[in-house]
Amino acid sequence: MFVTEQMARENGRDYALRMIKENIIRLEMEPGSSISDREVAAFLSLSRTPVREALLELAKAKVVDIYPQKGSVVSLIDYDLVEEAYFVRSVLEGAVVELACEKRDEGVMEELEANVKLQRFYQQDRVIEKLLELDDEFHRLLFKSAGKLQAFEMMKGMMVHFDRVRNMALGTLKDKSLVEDHGKILEAVRAGNGDEARRLMDRHLKRYRVDEEEVRRRYPGYFKPAAGGGYEGGEKSLVQFDIYKIRDKHRLSETEVQILEYLLNHHEEILTMAVREVAAANYTSAATIIKLSKKMGYTGYIDMAYRLNFMMAGKNAGERRQAALTGFIDEIGEEKLEGFCGLMDKHKNGTIFVTAAGFSAPVADYITRKLLVMGFRCIQTNAYGVYDANQIGGSLVIAVSKSGETESITKVIGYAVNHGMDIISFTGQQGNSVAGRSTVNLPVLDDHALDDRNVAANYFYARVMILFEYLMGRVME
Repeated sequence: MFVTEQMARENGRDYALRMIKENIIRLEMEPGSSISDREVAAFLSLSRTPVREALLELAKAKVVDIYPQKGSVVSLIDYDLVEEAYFVRSVLEGAVVELACEKRDEGVMEELEANVKLQRFYQQDRVIEKLLELDDEFHRLLFKSAGKLQAFEMMKGMMVHFDRVRNMALGTLKDKSLVEDHGKILEAVRAGNGDEARRLMDRHLKRYRVDEEEVRRRYPGYFKPAAGGGYEGGEKSLVQFDIYKIRDKHRLSETEVQILEYLLNHHEEILTMAVREVAAANYTSAATIIKLSKKMGYTGYIDMAYRLNFMMAGKNAGERRQAALTGFIDEIGEEKLEGFCGLMDKHKNGTIFVTAAGFSAPVADYITRKLLVMGFRCIQTNAYGVYDANQIGGSLVIAVSKSGETESITKVIGYAVNHGMDIISFTGQQGNSVAGRSTVNLPVLDDHALDDRNVAANYFYARVMILFEYLMGRVME
């Protein structure tokens, strides 16, 4: 285990948290490996209590998994979490390099130049540990130059998932690309070229994606399988569950929320666990868990365990029913689904028109109401004058038409196209006038394409609403 001295004013919990995190990033503690709180405490000359507190904190960040009767395990790398960390870092660091270009603090510029020289020196001998330290310091200095050191410290707390992959990427790269990136970023900052500095920073942070295939090849056991796969060790991944309403309703403390998260994530296992076993797995007392059960209105621990399991079983059944309802969406194609999301993001601050006629009109009404409550500026109208003059300044039209040939709809689409507006359409078939003039057309199964009067049972309209709900869920994510 890699160990450094405890810093001044650093309490035992923070020291243990820093050291465990550092060892996980350095892969001294490998993904999937167990963590002994007794051994860590011995290495750091601490009692087990601050080590346990540190493990609980890391479990909240999904860096460590805590399993009943088995202890703590370093989490496998989840690329979804790596992507989230990348998003946070790219937004912050893109803004920071632009600020650094404006300020160009000469003292910090000299520190950055010295840092890059040292990186090139250690790159020659492939001293990965020093390169990691210097990499961190380079980015910290950029935040310092921008006057945003506090933002850097906040960001670092979220970067464990990203930093593990970054560490492995440094071990697989055969060239000097990462180090040379820093040199080019520094040159752009020195020149005060904010646009170029941001572009270089974005490319630099994306390099871990380029190396993903090689990293996975070298470290096949380190990664969590993609959705649909199983965890090779036989453990279940943590169940995602929104407990904030429960927390607010019962005024739960942070410790009680942590225990509740554990109970929900292990709702089947706890049915065969005694309250003392659950307490031990959460580094707390049986009395605390019993108090939580009473606070939430249960008669005791056993009642709480069975009720929570019943609630989670119902949630999982609901997810299975949802999957059955949305199965038709796979046939539409990811490119079209992404196209919808892209246009909604593009026009999030614009005015959206919604148009439909006949049996499609109630669907348009639903879409309009949904967009309004989600904060979009939206108007439902088929009035030709609105589209022809476009004095309102609409930028996007959402059209619903089963046939795609309804005259009133094709006419307003024509006006919208003439004004350069984007069109999203939901139609029963692709080969129709509305689909042909749409920026993004989403073809939805029409059970009876020749039934113009809509006499036969037809689920087209229901599918449009299901598809719209699914897509807006993706947009909001």
